[in-house]
Amino acid sequence: MRPISVAVERLTPEMLAWLSERQLGVEIDFFSLPENLHSSRLTAHLGEYKAMLADFGGGRSMHAPFYEIYPVSREPLIEEVARTRCFQALDIAQELGAGHIVFHANYKPSQRAGFLEFWQGRQTEFWQPLAEEMQKRGLCGYIENTREETPAYLLPIVQAINLPSLRLCYDTGHSHCFTRSKLQPAHWVEKYGAYLGYIHLHTNFG
Repeated sequence: MRPISVAVERLTPEMLAWLSERQLGVEIDFFSLPENLHSSRLTAHLGEYKAMLADFGGGRSMHAPFYEIYPVSREPLIEEVARTRCFQALDIAQELGAGHIVFHANYKPSQRAGFLEFWQGRQTEFWQPLAEEMQKRGLCGYIENTREETPAYLLPIVQAINLPSLRLCYDTGHSHCFTRSKLQPAHWVEKYGAYLGYIHLHTNFG
């Protein structure tokens, strides 16, 4: 069983000590926020986090950037931003000693006929080189549900790529708050099966 980690947006030495006392890992969310990736500040932020984590013995994962990150867009420049940020996340994860990275596919609902199949094909094209690069670096990435209505949205993508470096993250709060289907967590876990590698667990009164 993978160790339990706590997602923390702004890490402090006190928080790391609290986690260590309870034998918990940390999911670093700080570098998912675009304002923390600005080139004028990124080096200093990385130095600060590396210093804080130097003696931390718990598990480490991180959340990749996700605000306005659209791997599928009709505008090529938007896709290029998504690609740049996702590959940057690999570099940051390695700097911080985090072997696990959570990404968003950021599905945007559409009424166009055949859109889901089109979207899945383009998502597969986007994540294939990232999965191959993570395989080379010894990292593992997880695509997380946000507004995807059922497990059938993301599962075919990782099945098509079929590399152990890319698996799925199930977020219980997202499926409860952001979907109409309101499928129970047990359904997601069962359908994802062996492709489920990471869970974001929170209740949102669900």
